[in-house]
Amino acid sequence: MAARPTRWPPTPLDAVYFIDLPDSRERELIWRMHSERFGLDPAQRRPSDADWTGAEIRACCRLAALLDVPLVEAALNVLPVAVTAGESVERLRSWASGR
Repeated sequence: MAARPTRWPPTPLDAVYFIDLPDSRERELIWRMHSERFGLDPAQRRPSDADWTGAEIRACCRLAALLDVPLVEAALNVLPVAVTAGESVERLRSWASGR
C-alpha cells in the first residue's frame, strides 16, 4: 500500500499490479520464515493476524527477538495497515477488482 497506482510513472511496458494481504496459508509460511530468521520458537503462540502484511509479521518477529518477549507481547507494538488505513485498502481492492 506504499504507492498509489495513479501516481506511478508510465513505463514502456505499462502494467498495474495489486497484491492483496496474504491469506492464512501464506501468513503461516511468513511466520515460519521470520521465526527461523530471528531465532524464535516456531511453536509459540502467535497473535491474531487476520489482516497483517508480511512486513508486519516480520516486524513482530524482529521486536520479539530484540525485546526478548513472546510474539503475542511484541504484537502489541504492531499496528496493521489494514487497521490504520482500512478505507484505503478497501478502495484499492475495489479499484483493482476486474482489472
